[in-house]
Amino acid sequence: MKQFIFFLFLAFGMLAQAQDDCQFDVNKKDDFTGERSSITRASRLAVQVDGNAYFQAVYEEGDYFLRVKLSLNKPFVMPKGNQVWIMLNDDNVLKINAMTEGDGSRAVGKTNSYEATFDLDLSDDQWQILKSNSVKRMRFIFTEGFYDLKVKPEKAGLLQHLMTCVENA
Repeated sequence: MKQFIFFLFLAFGMLAQAQDDCQFDVNKKDDFTGERSSITRASRLAVQVDGNAYFQAVYEEGDYFLRVKLSLNKPFVMPKGNQVWIMLNDDNVLKINAMTEGDGSRAVGKTNSYEATFDLDLSDDQWQILKSNSVKRMRFIFTEGFYDLKVKPEKAGLLQHLMTCVENA
């Protein structure tokens, strides 16, 4: 009987944890402005796909998009309109345009890394393709040159899950 109760608690704990990974904080007060927002952030809002790239799935004003924070060891600029190529596991490539500029031309902090944040404009079809297919590689095309990265399967799964979380918020 004790074993049954233990497994019952374990099962409920795992179920609660699975449901909590998409939980959003609601009705939170901004300390700077004093304003309240209905949805602020989620516990798994950002996914680190490699040591240099973080992705955030965002829903604002009726549109879904991806916000990217990229940190490299040399200066770079991601101009508005340049592309990120995303290779799926079936070797198909999605070409997604940057809808904002990312300027990583100045070193940040003591690490001498160069960071930029920019948004990727996804059509509804591209959003659905990314949400339902695993990503294996990415190429960021800058003003001068490009940066390639490989995405581990577990990180690709987290990115897909993150997109689902934002849709269900």
